Amino acid sequence: MDELDHMYDDMQDRLFEIDKNRKNNLVFYGVKGEELDQDECEQLIKNIMNTYMQVTRDIPLIKVSRIWNGPSFRGFKPIQVTFQLWKDKEEILRKNNLLQKSSNMYVTEDFSRKVRKHREELIKFARDLRAVEPSGNTNFQIFITYFSLQ
Repeated sequence: MDELDHMYDDMQDRLFEIDKNRKNNLVFYGVKGEELDQDECEQLIKNIMNTYMQVTRDIPLIKVSRIWNGPSFRGFKPIQVTFQLWKDKEEILRKNNLLQKSSNMYVTEDFSRKVRKHREELIKFARDLRAVEPSGNTNFQIFITYFSLQ
């Protein structure tokens, strides 16, 4: 039992490290090309940030690579970008709407599959809540009404 406890604690620590490493990551979807080289991907992402997102300064990137083992978006695999600074990641994420308006690409945070699933459920819940009370007046009675309908 002690060995299993130790293994469990070790796995929890590793999962925490993986989640912590994702905090400076963004995922770019819809980026055309089949770049295998990290330098080519980095140049492509920097070009997208300059052209579509109107970023004029040089943003330092740690790692840029295509995610080959996942779903495609509009026929292209997504690109995962690790930023050196959290504030740069947040700036690019804020400028996502500029990218979406001028191209068929978009940017999201790099969440785990579990977090993405929970966020989908929350979005569905918010839609259902808006259907029950479209005026936006959310109070305790609306929550009771929503859960009584389920």
